[in-house]
Amino acid sequence: MIRVAIVGEGSEELVKQLEKSDVYKVVCVLRNPDELARYAGQIDLVLAYSDVGHACNVHKFCDQLSVPLQLLPEGCIIKREVGDDELIKRLMETGLFPKRPPSTPGDGDYLKGKGVMITGAGGSIGSDLAIKVASFGPEHLVLLDNSENGVYEVDLDLSIDGFANKTAIVTDIRDLSRLSSIMDTYHPQTMFHVAARKHVPLMEKFPEEAVTTNIGGTMNALAMAKKHGVELFTFISTDKAADPANVMGATKRVAERIIVRHARDNPGRYCIVRFENVLDSNGNVVYTFKRQLLRSGQLTVTSPQMNRYFITRDEASSFIVRASKIAQKAEVYVPDAGKPVFIVDLAKAIAKILGYREGVDYKITFTKPREGEKMSEELLTEAEQKRAQKLDGMFMCQPDTNDPEDFEENIKLVMEAAARVDRPSIIKLLQKLEPTYKI
Repeated sequence: MIRVAIVGEGSEELVKQLEKSDVYKVVCVLRNPDELARYAGQIDLVLAYSDVGHACNVHKFCDQLSVPLQLLPEGCIIKREVGDDELIKRLMETGLFPKRPPSTPGDGDYLKGKGVMITGAGGSIGSDLAIKVASFGPEHLVLLDNSENGVYEVDLDLSIDGFANKTAIVTDIRDLSRLSSIMDTYHPQTMFHVAARKHVPLMEKFPEEAVTTNIGGTMNALAMAKKHGVELFTFISTDKAADPANVMGATKRVAERIIVRHARDNPGRYCIVRFENVLDSNGNVVYTFKRQLLRSGQLTVTSPQMNRYFITRDEASSFIVRASKIAQKAEVYVPDAGKPVFIVDLAKAIAKILGYREGVDYKITFTKPREGEKMSEELLTEAEQKRAQKLDGMFMCQPDTNDPEDFEENIKLVMEAAARVDRPSIIKLLQKLEPTYKI
C-alpha cells in the first residue's frame, strides 16, 4: 500500500478515487506544503497539482523528506489497477445493464440426485454452469471439453469448493466413438450441450469448424442422448441465431432446427436457450477495451451506432438452469434483455472506471463492422416475437416446425463439404438450411 499526501485545494474527486484503490492510502490532504514536515516517515508519495501555489516549497519539502513528488495536471484522476472481477462489478453499477431476477435454491431442484453431463465445461459459460449445477447436489457431474486447461481449471475449482462427485474428461464432441464410450460409462440423465465454436470473425474464415462442431457435434450429442435415454437435453444457442448474418449464427440456427426435429419424434424434454453477449466471458469486448487502454490508449469501436445486449456469466448460468426446469419440447427461451448498450458508451464507461480521460489519456477510433457483424442484434426474430410468451424475467417461444426443403439431404451435404473444406459449398448449403441467413 502506497501512503499518499495530497497538496492543494479541489482534490475531492482525486481523494475519492484513491480511497477506492487497493494500491493507495491517503494519509493527509494539505493546503499548505509547509505542513508536510509533520508527516515525516508516514508518507511514501506526494501528489500535487502542477498549478498549485507554492510549487517550489512542495519540491523543497519533498527533497527534505526524501519523498518522491508527482505533479498532476489540473483535474487529473489517477489511473487505477482494476482487476477483472472488480471491473465487471463496477460496470454493473453504471446503470447500463438491466437488473435480472435473482436465482433461488429451488431453480435447480430437478438436478438433485441426477447424473449430469456438461459439454464445453471448460469455457466461460460451461465452467460457471458446472459450479452452479454442483450447488444443487447432482449424483455425479461429467465435465467434457477439448481444452485440457479449461476442464482442469473447472475441476480444480469444484475440488476447492468441496464437490467431489465429478469426472473431468478431455475429449472432442465431434468424436462420436469417444462420446459413445463416455456415455456408456456414466449414463447421464441430463445433458447441457454448451460446446461450440463461437468466434464470429474466425468462423467466417474457417466455416468447416463451425459446421463440424456446432452442427456435427450437436447431432452426436443428440444421438447419444437418444441411445442412453437422457431425460433433459439443453442446447446453448446465441442471439446470433436470430436472422443470422454470419456462419457462427447460421450453424447455431441449423442446430436449433435439428433439435426441434429430434424433439418431435423422441421422448424426453428439450430446451433451447439463447442469450446475448456474455460480459465477462473469455475474449469479450470488455477485456479487449481494457487491454487497449493499458497498452496504447487507443480504443477501436466499429461504429457509433453499434449496440449489443449483455449478460454476465453468473446471470447466464442461472438463466440456463431456470429455463431448463420448465422446458418441454424444444421451446426457445431468451432472457428479458432490457435495452441494448451502445458499444461506444461501454468503452467510455470502462475508461472512466480505470481512470482514463477521453482526449487526454485515450481516444476512440471508429473503424467499420467486421465480416459477419450486425449493427444491432435481437434475441428473437420478428416472427418469433409475435408468438413469444412473457414469463418471469424471460420470454418463451414455441419452436418453428417448418423445415426448409431437402433439410436432411442438405445436412448430409454440408457435413461432406466441411470434411473436404469446400468453403464456397458450405456457405451455399447453409443458406439452403437456414433461408434467413443473409451474407
